[in-house]
Amino acid sequence: MVQELTEMEKDAVKEISNMAVGNASTLLSKKIGKEIRLSIPVYKLISFDQLEKHVAVPEGAAICAFAKLKGEVLGSVMLVFDAKSAFAMVDLLQKRKIGTTKWLSGKDQLRLKEVGHLVLRCYLDAISRFINYELDSEKLRIFSTLGDAVIDLISLGAKKSDRFILLQSDFVAEAKAHIRGRYFFVLRAAKRLFLPIITEQIIGGRKNEKDTDC
Repeated sequence: MVQELTEMEKDAVKEISNMAVGNASTLLSKKIGKEIRLSIPVYKLISFDQLEKHVAVPEGAAICAFAKLKGEVLGSVMLVFDAKSAFAMVDLLQKRKIGTTKWLSGKDQLRLKEVGHLVLRCYLDAISRFINYELDSEKLRIFSTLGDAVIDLISLGAKKSDRFILLQSDFVAEAKAHIRGRYFFVLRAAKRLFLPIITEQIIGGRKNEKDTDC
């Protein structure tokens, strides 16, 4: 049975998520020239066997921007679109009429990578502020795959005994064009490493605030 997050741990993840989503929405909106909305992430602590149940993936073909984390915190990040939304997103990025793109050229893939990397960086920077350690990821890659295979990418390199903190955020780029995706931020072995570090930082921060109250 997977242990639930404590209230302190929930506060830690929520605080990081709010910071990352706010920054990502602002930066992406400026980059694309249209309002971008990322919903506040839904976060869960789950086991390896529960990934398929809790990771919501598109039916049919999917376009994914994917990277594994490296360093002190294990995990992966992924921005997932159904194929139609991915093509429409590229049209926005390339300043083309929605519906123009029918396949992804090398240049189109670079544009999607830029979006994925921007959102990823917002999350890594938010976490780094709490644990005082600069987090990084491997090179972001673009995959065209079936929705079911997203689970395999997220769990790449994981063990059956691992637990995960899963954050899922809906990504809406252009409501009229129905451009929707989902952002996944998955921390592996988090209870052993990530949460103890981050909750310690929060406790320390709150203690310092009390010490400096007038």
